[in-house]
Parts: sequence; C-alpha cells; structure tokens
Amino acid sequence: MQKLIAVFAVMGVAVFGMATLAFAEDGWVGGDTTTKVKVENENHAYIKTEVDTKASTGHNDANAASASNGGSSRAKGGTILTGDADATSEVGIAANTNDTEINLGCGCEGRDGDVYTKIKVENENWAKIKTDVDTKADTGHNDANAASASNGGSSRAKGGKIFTGAASAWTTVGVVANTNLTRINMP
Repeated sequence: MQKLIAVFAVMGVAVFGMATLAFAEDGWVGGDTTTKVKVENENHAYIKTEVDTKASTGHNDANAASASNGGSSRAKGGTILTGDADATSEVGIAANTNDTEINLGCGCEGRDGDVYTKIKVENENWAKIKTDVDTKADTGHNDANAASASNGGSSRAKGGKIFTGAASAWTTVGVVANTNLTRINMP
C-alpha cells in the first residue's frame, strides 16, 4: 500500500506566520507499507516602509521693537521657555515565516512486513525589504534680537531671552525575514 500526503502553502506579500501541520498514519495490517509526506512552502514579500517622525519646540522669536524716522525704542524682547523635544520611531517587520510540523504514526502494531517512510520538506523564501526612517528633534532656530534704529532714530532695546529644553531622537528598526522551522515527530 502506498500513501501520499501533500501540503502546499503559497503565501503573498508580508506573511506574518504560517503553520503547516501534516499527519500520516497507515492502519493497514500485513504487507509492506510506504508513507510519503511532501510539504512545500513558498513565500514572496516586497515591503517598503517610509517613516518620518519630527518633534519641535524651536522656530520661536523674542525680538524687541525697532525705531525709525527719528523715533526711539527702549523695548525689551520677550522670554521664550520651551520644553523638551523627543522624537521616537520604532519599526518592526516580520515576513515569510514558515512553521511546519509533521506527526507520523506508523501503525506498526501486529504488522507483518516493512514500513518505509519518505519525508520531503521544501521551503523557498524571497524577501526584498526597504526601510527609510527619518527621526528629528529640534529645539533650535530661535531668535532673540535687539531692535534697530534707522533714519535718525535711536534704540536702547534689548533682545529677548530663550531657554530651550533638550532635544532627543531615537530610531529602532527590527527586521525578521525568511524564517523556517520544521519539526518531524515519529514514534
């Protein structure tokens, strides 16, 4: 007697897990027994990821007034107090994961003859992964200018004050692709 069990799994773009389970057991009593198990996993993935993360407390002005045409300015610029700018990007990509388990019971009890088992597992994975991550944190580009005078004017203006927080940017990228796990359990 001959038994053929085949499991085919074809998965598309960005496969995040496939469990293939194949069972084969022959209950035939007497004579030779041949058991064949064939598993084929084929995966293709194209993943393109673009991430832009920005945090900003900058681009502020604390300028004093200006004078012109004989006027005068004693203005004082304002005060700018910014907080922290924190930007974090986390990208996790998983593609083309095959988890194949084959459980074979031989059905050997009380059997006359030989038992033949042939197991074939084929995994074919292809992945192209492009990841572009841009993470920026900014507390700068602030202005605290004193006033100017023109056309005979006078200025005793004072520029403002700027106190900025900290700027931090963190990027984490994790990629797991084309992972195959095959388990064959025989008595």
